[in-house]
Amino acid sequence: MIKKTISILILGLGTILAQGQTWQLIWADEFDGNSINASNWTHEIGTGFNGWGNNELQSYTNSSSNSSVSNGSLKINALEQSIGQSDYSSARIISKNKFSFQYGKIEARIKMPLGQGLWPAFWMLGQNIDAVSWPQCGEIDVVEHVNNSPEINGTMHWDAGGHAYWGGSTACDASQFHTYSVIWDDTAIRWYLDDVEYHSASIENNVNSTEEFHQTFFLIMNVAVGGNWPGSPNANTVFPATMEVDYIRVYQETGAVHNVTFQVDMTNVTDNFSVPEVNGTFNNWCGNCAPMTDANGDNIWEITIPLNTGSYEYKFSYDSWTGQENLLAGSSCTTTNFGYTNRTLYANEDVILPPVCFGSCTNCQETIFPVDVTFQLDMTDFVGTYSTPEVNGTFNNWCGNCNAMTDSNGDEIWETTLSLLPGTYEYKFSTDNWTNAETLLPGSSCTITNGEFTNRVINLNENEVVDTVCWQSCNACPPNISVFEISNESKVFPNPASGQFVQIISASSPRQLQLIDATGQVILQKAIAGEINNIDISTFPKGVYCIRISNATSIETQTLIIQ
Repeated sequence: MIKKTISILILGLGTILAQGQTWQLIWADEFDGNSINASNWTHEIGTGFNGWGNNELQSYTNSSSNSSVSNGSLKINALEQSIGQSDYSSARIISKNKFSFQYGKIEARIKMPLGQGLWPAFWMLGQNIDAVSWPQCGEIDVVEHVNNSPEINGTMHWDAGGHAYWGGSTACDASQFHTYSVIWDDTAIRWYLDDVEYHSASIENNVNSTEEFHQTFFLIMNVAVGGNWPGSPNANTVFPATMEVDYIRVYQETGAVHNVTFQVDMTNVTDNFSVPEVNGTFNNWCGNCAPMTDANGDNIWEITIPLNTGSYEYKFSYDSWTGQENLLAGSSCTTTNFGYTNRTLYANEDVILPPVCFGSCTNCQETIFPVDVTFQLDMTDFVGTYSTPEVNGTFNNWCGNCNAMTDSNGDEIWETTLSLLPGTYEYKFSTDNWTNAETLLPGSSCTITNGEFTNRVINLNENEVVDTVCWQSCNACPPNISVFEISNESKVFPNPASGQFVQIISASSPRQLQLIDATGQVILQKAIAGEINNIDISTFPKGVYCIRISNATSIETQTLIIQ
């Protein structure tokens, strides 16, 4: 549902109906219990980055009022409910790192809400999104519906020197239950409504740069409100707006047996070993039951195993699990399920897999190994309340709380260590899944500004422990920060205030301004640089507030009364 913005690249279409397949069920959620199965799904929380990339208006929650299971179905409810800066709430659940797969038949029986500004969807993203971002990860929209349209849509998105997409639609009363499905293999993606094909696209041999669609994907269910495609709700939109899901099922084709030759290059392994082995879902991770051989002594070991048509996870180890690969989640050859990251394979023909370096997706000559980077954040200068800081950036698709930080010794210096491929990344610190986020000054020594967004930047070439920085500063928190009453240096007029604006008359040097309510919550935060700054107070209730103006060396505070 990251949407249609840049370019259209038409694919050659396949018209052959999927016939004669024998499908085996590999995963399903029938929603027969009384709660959402945490082994299958994770809630994504908050407003995401730029309204989840689409300027959407809702805030996603894990509240049972927004998502629940009862009477044999999943209900996702969009509500007209204020949460933070959002006027609407909803739910978005994903199977990322719990279930992902490559190729198959994906189907769901769904009844969708209608109304201006509503955007329910069942879709998929590439499991490697954290490493390569969107649209390079690929996206397959099994079904989407917008507003009161008499049609449903099925679309694919990918990168072809820029965002490319190709989609089709068909007539459908989405307010009634229908079965929506996709059949996806190594040659094509085909969309079905109630088992009748209405759209298809070729991905054979990566035609039109479609290599994204030959890797593992995870599932997503959500109801968005507003955004670039549907626009905003109006007075006729009915809330709650409920998407009801009877079931979701994933199948893969069974049938022929194929000889698959695995090859691993052990050149970079420095530990002593005797015999490498391959372990996977095809041999129940048995240990040394599939030992490999190196007939010519070139340290490239191999084994050929007959496999039925289907998807498999596997990894290389040696000497009955004495040592094993440590694979990077989100890499081009891996999938992560239930916290385990393994290689992935779809067997549909006899194949000799190219040699790969132990622990890598490429050969030993091309392998670029990840480096460890430790981020450190001093929260001593933070005003307000928080539970857990986190680091978000281009390396994790600004995901929220997926890279939470820890403070093991209670000194208010939080840290986390991530394994990242060498490269340049933008990032910033936040807390509690974007409840608070840094406001960074453009032009600072540690930042980069792209459009309206100013973030920290790091260039990684080797293992690195980043210097400890103060919240929304490029520097460490000063040990002896000077505190002045604002009346001695800056002025607030009028105070008490009862109009729409107050004026902050201060030094012209760049500073951060925060307006803090009586509970300690930061309700306004912005950068100021001029001598006179108008602050809009029209939306804030009457009461007593604290104005805080700070830079790297000083803090000024004063009470503001809004009447």
